[in-house]
Amino acid sequence: MKRNRIIKGLLSIAAGIAVLAAIAYGGEQFAERYYDKKYEPPGEFIKIAGNRIHYRVEGSEGPSVVIEPGLGHGVLEWLTVQDKSAKFARVLSYDRAGYGWSSYAKGSRSPEEIVEELHVLLKKSGLPEPYVFVGHSIGGQYVRLYADRYPEEVKGVVLVDARHEAYSTLMKAEEEKNMKLMKRQLQIGSFLSSFGVHRLVGEAMLPDYYPEDVKPIRNHFGFKDRFMEALKAEIAQTDETAALLKASEFNEQWPLVVIRHGKPMPNAKAERAWVATQKQLAALSATGKVIVAEDSGHDIHMEQPEVVVEAIREMANLD
Repeated sequence: MKRNRIIKGLLSIAAGIAVLAAIAYGGEQFAERYYDKKYEPPGEFIKIAGNRIHYRVEGSEGPSVVIEPGLGHGVLEWLTVQDKSAKFARVLSYDRAGYGWSSYAKGSRSPEEIVEELHVLLKKSGLPEPYVFVGHSIGGQYVRLYADRYPEEVKGVVLVDARHEAYSTLMKAEEEKNMKLMKRQLQIGSFLSSFGVHRLVGEAMLPDYYPEDVKPIRNHFGFKDRFMEALKAEIAQTDETAALLKASEFNEQWPLVVIRHGKPMPNAKAERAWVATQKQLAALSATGKVIVAEDSGHDIHMEQPEVVVEAIREMANLD
């Protein structure tokens, strides 16, 4: 009898948990629809390869500037740099498929596809050539591949703490460990967000340099299934991206500014490798130079946006 009571008690607890989970899941579905309507896109949309790509253009005169965000970043993270740069240039930022307001038709996210999608976006947007490309982190790799494929469209390049393909080779063991950890975190995050957990703790997890009015929007879009899927798809192509970069060309006559973080990584070996490969990036151009954002970590465009804006201004003033 005692055993039966224990079993009934456990079943009651399990049933209670199931009911609470169902309520939380239903509540999250309602919340997602509500906030999708509340957070209106600041830009416009263009249909590309089955996706509705969200982009934002600011500035009415001056040279054309194209921002290629890093992994998981988009229009939101570049608002400050874009708005300040729009005072002297026409600046386009966008959300890659799956990020921010852009939709994502599940499938591969090869670097070639990403480059081609950007090319179509630029043509359909009407932004005049040539372009000053600004690429952050993995976005810097996409910018270099774009320049290799469409060299006639390049006016200059600004790389913001961009990853060099040699870095992954130098830090192979650590990178493999980090990739496994990131995939596990994405799985856990995706599961918990389906029950709305991120709406309770997500904003507190964002770095302090996110503006307060941006945090809830980023928290909403940064836990969507499409965001997680797009993120995983891009991560899966890192080796392919590195291989393409090794075979790519960069015109040494193109103006190039490389901005790297000044706050060192916790891992001393990783920091040395990053600093060394940033110099390699600058060496791609005969006039390439490295600027150190002394008070920034990886997200220089948010921690010290003025450094990025000044680099863009320098490129914009070139004849």
